[in-house]
Amino acid sequence: METYVSYLISVVVLATTILLFYMKRQLTYWKRRNVPYLEPSFPFGNLDNPITNKKSTGIQFKEFYNEFKKMGAKCGGIYTYSTPILVPVDADLNKHMLVKDFQNFHARGFYSNEKDQPVSVNLFTVDGEKWRTLRTKFTPTFTSAKMKVMFELMLLASKPMEVYLQEHASKKTPLNIKDCVSRMTTDIIGSCAFGIDCNSFKDTTFYKLLRLIVDGSAVSLRIAFCNAVPKIAQMLRMPLLPINETNSVCRSIEETIAYRNEKNLSRNDFLQMLMEMKSNDMVDMDELKGQCVLFFLAGFETSATTMTFMFFELARNQDIQDKLRKEINDVLLNSIIKFRTKLL
Repeated sequence: METYVSYLISVVVLATTILLFYMKRQLTYWKRRNVPYLEPSFPFGNLDNPITNKKSTGIQFKEFYNEFKKMGAKCGGIYTYSTPILVPVDADLNKHMLVKDFQNFHARGFYSNEKDQPVSVNLFTVDGEKWRTLRTKFTPTFTSAKMKVMFELMLLASKPMEVYLQEHASKKTPLNIKDCVSRMTTDIIGSCAFGIDCNSFKDTTFYKLLRLIVDGSAVSLRIAFCNAVPKIAQMLRMPLLPINETNSVCRSIEETIAYRNEKNLSRNDFLQMLMEMKSNDMVDMDELKGQCVLFFLAGFETSATTMTFMFFELARNQDIQDKLRKEINDVLLNSIIKFRTKLL
């Protein structure tokens, strides 16, 4: 028994020593290369604690940028957990990195698990040749002309919100604008990306499902862990997104595709574009579902948050609200005049 305990203690001490040595070496990456850097701390590097942090990653990186700019440095090094990250400051350096030297600076450092969760592989999460291949395939689906095709669907999906706002306005009751616009983005994404009529202002099933994928401390912690130690996360076969909720969304996509194929139906939405690509063997089913999930991740919370801040500023600044209302009315009036002129 004593031998077993001694052996266990030795293993723990050895593992701890190796880990500490590894972390020390990782957290001196920029120092060893004589690159200006901000002093990191264990275990989050230069990032704030993801559990208690109230700042977005974008705000934190803006602060890093400002620090290096004060130093007069053309670039600087920081750490996201134990991963060294270069923060470019100089405009010419940025141009070189994004154009001439892009082949060396294409990686964005996001986690994906192609083996255990294929739908986590999309244009946002992958790097290198895989990213280049996906970008070549999917760039044609994001042209302005094809986005305009879906505009009518967006207008239809926004109608329930108009009714919802009118009801509250007539009763003069307050409403949670973030919840309101989140339901609208759910309806638009459901219609354009998944071919589903969600009507989230009456039926919250799909809305709650999407919220579960992006909300909650468990989701934030998993994403933080995967991005902090991607190799360990791969070994542990950790998915990037909640399994049950993501699988439910993927089943909805599969059912919609099967129904359209069976009934020989077509619709001017993002899903139809992907279905046509699949029928031409340009993408497989996992890639198709992955891009639909990306469409959701890129448009659900981001658009809702942006509109929330927009409404907040409009509510606080009556002059800007009046200016916007006048511009909208002028555009609508000009459109009516042009339409009547064509008829004549």
